Formats: sequence, structure tokens, C-alpha cells
Amino acid sequence: MVMTYKIRHFIVGALACLSPLLFTACSSDDDTTVIAPTASGTMQDLNGNTYRWVRIDTLDWMAENLRAGTRWYRQGSKFSWADSTECANVFAEMGNYYSLLEALAQCPDGWRLPTDDDWKSLERACGMSREQAEAVGWRKGAGRRLVSPETIGLCFGGELAAYYTAYVELYHPYEYGLYWSQTPASDVMSPNAYIRKVTPALDEVQRIPAPATSRWLSVRYVRTAK
Repeated sequence: MVMTYKIRHFIVGALACLSPLLFTACSSDDDTTVIAPTASGTMQDLNGNTYRWVRIDTLDWMAENLRAGTRWYRQGSKFSWADSTECANVFAEMGNYYSLLEALAQCPDGWRLPTDDDWKSLERACGMSREQAEAVGWRKGAGRRLVSPETIGLCFGGELAAYYTAYVELYHPYEYGLYWSQTPASDVMSPNAYIRKVTPALDEVQRIPAPATSRWLSVRYVRTAK
């Protein structure tokens, strides 16, 4: 188990070292314009933790995953490798995990959990065509740019979920990253919201609705630029 995660981490690190080659070849089809951050600064969460933010087009985005709140594995939830050094390292590097309601409740004044349109705006700024941005599922373009430290540096924390048991477990750290929006899909009956998924190897971003109560994902907040 330990060796597996070390290997995954090494692969992700190797990809990051190639960032100048991988992240500058951003698509500009349709009428898309690739926009680099035009401003940056710091903000604080409700617990007083400090984060970087960057301005892309008309929005300010957190450039780190939210770390506020109590870590799930310290609340009695069962993990496949609970309280281990590896688990603690994932939390330290990737931030905490939140249900949709928790993500909304942790939002500091002046910021918001991104809407689906906020994510589309960011994807378009990072090279995704309008047609692809409006699609559901895996969409071409913007994936590598979104995980680049040159933009908002989305990372690959995996997720907490309760797929097969009554216990929350940590899945696939270093293999993909999942991020909430606050926008529900109108054609899905159960409480849900659109999410974004990125992986280390693909220049693609997945957009799908996810259950609001049985998955705990990473969080970035956004605000309209002042």
C-alpha cells in the first residue's frame, strides 16, 4: 500500500516537472482566448488558514484546496488506512474533503462556491471551446492548464465516498481530483450538483452531476474580481 502511493506520487511529480512542455500547448479553437492570471493575493478561510488566489479573466480563484474544518478521519469515520502517516500526508498536501452542504457552509465572506458557469468561464479562459464547455462528460481542452501552477493548480486528492459500506473511505489520491460546483443538474431528481474531475495525464475535464450527500470532494472558492 505504502509503495503504491509513493509510486503514484513520483509519477505525478514527474509530470509536474514537464509542466513547461505540457501546459503551454493550450487549445485556442472557436473564439477562445487563453488568459494568464492578471493579479494575485491571499485570502483566509473561517479557521484563519491563509491561501493564495489568482485572477483569471473576471474571477478570482483560490489557488489551493480548502483545509478548513475537522478532518473526517478524526471524527470516527472508518478509512482503509485511517490515521496512518500516508493518510495524514494526503490531507496535508491535498486539503480537506467536504459534502456539498459543508462546502457551502465553510465559505468565507465575499467568496462563493463556484457555479457551473464559473467553471465554464475558467475552462474557456484556459482554452476550451464553447461547444466543449457546454457538454456533459469528458470534454477536450483545459485539463492540463487547470492543473498547472501557472493558473489555479488543481491537484489530485481523490475523494471520500461511501460507495459500498456505511463508512466513508478515501479513494484514489494522486490519481484524480474532484471539485464541487453549487449548481444542480435540472434533469437529475436526487439532490446533486455538477462537479469537475481532472487527472494528471489528460488534457480533458469531466463535467457530471454528483450526489450531494454521499461524496466528499475538494473545494476551491471564487469571487467576482473587484
